[in-house]
Amino acid sequence: IYKLDPSGTVTLFAGTGSSGNTNGDRLTATFTNPISIATDGSGTFYVGESYGIRKIDPSGIVTQFAGTSVAGYVDGTGTRSRFVQPSFLTVHPNGTLYVSDVGATAIRAVDSNSDVTTYASGPGSVTGLARRLGVYGGFNTGLRRSADAQTYYAGIDASFTGSLLAFSVSPGAYVLGGIPSAGGSLSSSAD
Repeated sequence: IYKLDPSGTVTLFAGTGSSGNTNGDRLTATFTNPISIATDGSGTFYVGESYGIRKIDPSGIVTQFAGTSVAGYVDGTGTRSRFVQPSFLTVHPNGTLYVSDVGATAIRAVDSNSDVTTYASGPGSVTGLARRLGVYGGFNTGLRRSADAQTYYAGIDASFTGSLLAFSVSPGAYVLGGIPSAGGSLSSSAD
C-alpha cells in the first residue's frame, strides 16, 4: 500500500510487496489484494482485502479487524465474521465502518468492537426500494458518505449504468430514495 503526499511524493505505507495475511508492523505485514482503504480521521486505517478487513492503528500495527482469509457471508465478531469481497469502505464519525461487500451484494456495518452486521440487502435477497426498482445486482459500485455523515450513497446497479441508492444511518436503518439510471422519480421509503 503506497502513500501519495500533497507534494506528489509516493512512499511505501504498508506491506512488503509479497502476498499474505501476516499481522505486525505495517512495513513487515503482508496483504492479499488490498482493494479499498478508509481512515477514521484519528490515524486508524482500515484496508479491505480479499475476504477480510485489516486495521492499521496509529502506531503502525496491522491486525485482522474483521473477516479472515476465507470467503463467506457471516455476521459475527472479528474473525468469526466472513466477507465475500469487501470492496468499498467508509467510516462514520461515530467509528462505525460501512463496507460494500460486493460479492455478497450487501452493505455491512462493523462497529469499534469488530461486530459485523448486515445493514442492507444480502446474498440472494434484495429488499425494500431496491426490489421496487427492479435492481437485483446488489451494492457493487461504491460507497460514499455525505459531509454531515448522515446519508450514505451506494451504487446498486449490476450493469454499472449508474443507479444509486441513498440510505440514512440516523435515526435508524431506512431507505431515503433511489435514483434509477433510466431517470424517473421515486418517493422516499422507510423500510
